[in-house]
Amino acid sequence: MPSRNEPCLCGSGEKFKRCCSDRYDGRRPGEKVRAELELKNYHQALLECRADITQYTIWHKTNTAPLIKKKVEVVEFLLDIDINALSELVYLLYICYLNSGLSDKFSATLERLRSNIDCQRWQRKIIYFQAINALGPEWDVMAGRRELKKLRPIKAEIDIETLQLYIDIFNVELGFSEKQELIDRILDLTDKHSDKLQYSCLKGVEYLMVGDQAGAEQQLETAINSYTYSRSVDGNTAYETYRYAMVLALLGKLRNDNQLLDEAIHLNNNFLESDDWTEIGKASIFREIGDIYRTKSEWNSAYEAYKRAFSIHPIPIYKVFLSECLLHKNGWSDAADLIFTIDPAELEQSEYMDYAFTFAVIAIESGDKKMLATCEEMLRELSISSLFFRARRDDLLLNLIDTIREGTSNAANQKARNILKAITSMAKYIKLEPNFMGIGINLGKMLEDSINTEKVHSEKRNYKKAKK
Repeated sequence: MPSRNEPCLCGSGEKFKRCCSDRYDGRRPGEKVRAELELKNYHQALLECRADITQYTIWHKTNTAPLIKKKVEVVEFLLDIDINALSELVYLLYICYLNSGLSDKFSATLERLRSNIDCQRWQRKIIYFQAINALGPEWDVMAGRRELKKLRPIKAEIDIETLQLYIDIFNVELGFSEKQELIDRILDLTDKHSDKLQYSCLKGVEYLMVGDQAGAEQQLETAINSYTYSRSVDGNTAYETYRYAMVLALLGKLRNDNQLLDEAIHLNNNFLESDDWTEIGKASIFREIGDIYRTKSEWNSAYEAYKRAFSIHPIPIYKVFLSECLLHKNGWSDAADLIFTIDPAELEQSEYMDYAFTFAVIAIESGDKKMLATCEEMLRELSISSLFFRARRDDLLLNLIDTIREGTSNAANQKARNILKAITSMAKYIKLEPNFMGIGINLGKMLEDSINTEKVHSEKRNYKKAKK
């Protein structure tokens, strides 16, 4: 326990006597702060979170730190628990700072928290949080990269969240072999079925991106078999099953296997019967159903699914998919009317490619010179690192140029439709949401699936008792 005039262990920069000295004792870390966050009492949540960090740091310094000095055999296990639990509290602290309008002060707070655990792994974790803070809600990739570069070389990293974030924000810069090595490290380290599904799927997608469809199918099949076994042994959460349905749909798309596609539709329909999903989650499920029906060329069913998704969560990417459905249902004119209502500036970067490809196919079928010229410029300006997407962009661009020169034709229209069907919605598989304290990096899900710090502290005490 610090003396009353020493800096408080919560990282506030205040003296202990003026900060958490009268708040921390006997607390259940994480409980009060989550309750206040749910009520949007952000200032109170910040005070509670500071007290939680003080409480847990005192536990660490009282129990684990002396064992580190003595080099006791179980210390790595105990240190793992402390780093994970304190990291989750620091994550909650970040949410509190962010929502209290104090995010500009969080970097200095992190530097003061370096001394809470005296080990190199904790120092690296602080850099990870500095990267998260630099990224911010606007996801400033360049700022995040500047921080994460401090952790290089990354090859020996054993922190899963750091590896996941590194793959995400350096994705374009990483070569195939390097990315595969980092993915394999995550798969070796994680015991979460959702991680295994996500990164096994990503591994398969990376094979596809370099033109190795057979390798991609093999990786996806391995992921499916592994999940099927884990489900029979452990059971699985709704989110894990959601990831599984995505992998089934992708393998079904690559193999043109209606049995896999129908199983994925069945799983997604089952999800809709559950109350576990937020409104945005339900919209995502309808989007998944729409994607699968589109793969099956069942355009009426795809249209209805996307329409439901848009009615729940009216984001522009759903309009893009609805435009493609209208192209097949009613022809290019209705599709063009809808796609012209989309402001491309409102699309995420990973969604813009779907928009550009869809717009180009509509333009090819219309034969409209102005639309074709606009789309030619749009396709030429697309920055695409993936061989898979780049090859299909080039095919579509050639098709578009031929249409400008020779006019529209049934053969050109069908070729363009086939290209679009091959790539739309593929970007979602390479758009990563690396796990951040057990959830995808998505501040809207900040209170879901978080670590119960009181539970891990109890487990730690029980483990120590068992060792005596």
